[in-house]
Amino acid sequence: MRKKTLKAFLFCCFMTFSIVVVGYHFLDDSLEATIVIFVVSLVFFHVVLFRFKKHENIWKSTDYLFEVVAILSIIAAVSGLNDASKQKYLQEQFAKRKLAQVEFIYAAETVVTNDCDPLKSRADIWEVSPEPNFGECDRLKHMIPQMRFDFDRETGPENMTSDTVWADNFEYKGQKLEGTWEYVQDKAEEFITISKENEKAISQREDARGMQGFDISRIDSVFYWHHVLAFLLALKISRISMEIFKKNGTIV
Repeated sequence: MRKKTLKAFLFCCFMTFSIVVVGYHFLDDSLEATIVIFVVSLVFFHVVLFRFKKHENIWKSTDYLFEVVAILSIIAAVSGLNDASKQKYLQEQFAKRKLAQVEFIYAAETVVTNDCDPLKSRADIWEVSPEPNFGECDRLKHMIPQMRFDFDRETGPENMTSDTVWADNFEYKGQKLEGTWEYVQDKAEEFITISKENEKAISQREDARGMQGFDISRIDSVFYWHHVLAFLLALKISRISMEIFKKNGTIV
């Protein structure tokens, strides 16, 4: 009896290794490999289970492995959904920040166009607003290219910041502003408000980076988890087939 049990175990190990080799070394397409592993495993386990049908306890013990894999898959799926939700929130915050940057620069350029270097042709339709401080127009012209350069460096959620240093330059507290100067200050304040919201998203991003090595949601890409599931699912289906045949008296 022990010899037969050992033979069954060694045979299963050999066939398992063969199936894995087929899936990983001879098939490039992941979906195709998964299908082949499932089909081959299904045929293989049906043959093995009917050949060694008397060793029922051994096959029942595989339920432990199947249940552990199922639990890991559920945890990975939930973790993946949670990660996707965080990524969506981070992307939304980045989009809001980029829009605020565009509006902020537009407001600053509007000041230059309308109040710093007004066109003579618009003299009758636009009243130039005075500078909040002496030399403010020159300072603004100097800052705009630097602002655009810094904002363009934020190309995605992965390198988004919550920096407000440029907007801080447009806080004219205690001063009564007019025209486009008031407009650019409003946009600067909006940018500061959005930057504070960005801090939460950035904090989540940094936490995710710190936990990257322990992220179970990546189990599928790291360990070809779908191949493992196909293999074990074939085993489970084969066991169900054997139990049905035994109940019907097809096999003894």
